[in-house]
Amino acid sequence: MLNNSNVMEEWRNFYENAKSMSGRSRIFPTFHKYMKEKLVEVDQLLAQGESITCFPEITDDVRTMVHGPLRDVTTRSAMWTQGRHFRGRTFDCGVQGQFIQDSRSSRHDRNIVRDIVPHYGKLEEILVVSYDAHSKFEEYVFKCKWFKVNLAGANCTVVQDECGHTRLKTSATSYQPSHWQTSEPFTFPSHVEQCFYLPYPPNPEEWSLVVTYVPRSCSILGEKPKVVFTTSEVDDDHV
Repeated sequence: MLNNSNVMEEWRNFYENAKSMSGRSRIFPTFHKYMKEKLVEVDQLLAQGESITCFPEITDDVRTMVHGPLRDVTTRSAMWTQGRHFRGRTFDCGVQGQFIQDSRSSRHDRNIVRDIVPHYGKLEEILVVSYDAHSKFEEYVFKCKWFKVNLAGANCTVVQDECGHTRLKTSATSYQPSHWQTSEPFTFPSHVEQCFYLPYPPNPEEWSLVVTYVPRSCSILGEKPKVVFTTSEVDDDHV
């Protein structure tokens, strides 16, 4: 939650720069511990009347995020965001997004490769995480069930056809393990798009076509408008 929230974007960049310049990235404190230490440091500077312009802005939301959420988590059956109506366990519960992923050839390989990998899944629950009972600061989180993503090889699960359509393996055995520590099921609504999975005709039980949902509020620019007359007689004044 703390690492991926948009509220903490500037501080995440500040943290990554400090981590890379430290020369001890392996023993560098975690982001949460680092933020707690920086908040104490900033408060001390403010008490001494010194400037804190060398740090990113510290808003009330930042302080609330660092202190952590409340234990009570509620759920929603549906929600609207960015012109999309998200609902769990329905026909339109598909989600897709681009996420940074670290990978290596084996557990003994020390050369970790970081790349942006597409992910596809289905929305199961909409969680509302509250951080402060007084300010009503909340974060919405999607709990998803992700499909396995393999972009190459004989066991490829994501294929781009000659027409540019994405074909995804969506059989019952294509899901990631359900354990939350290995499948990382949580994501923010702003990090995913809504999509549909249409059964692929040659093998509908194994493969599906991924169709991205375009909200009504979004306009397609760059196309010339077409004028179509539905009557045989056209008034010259309206042409």
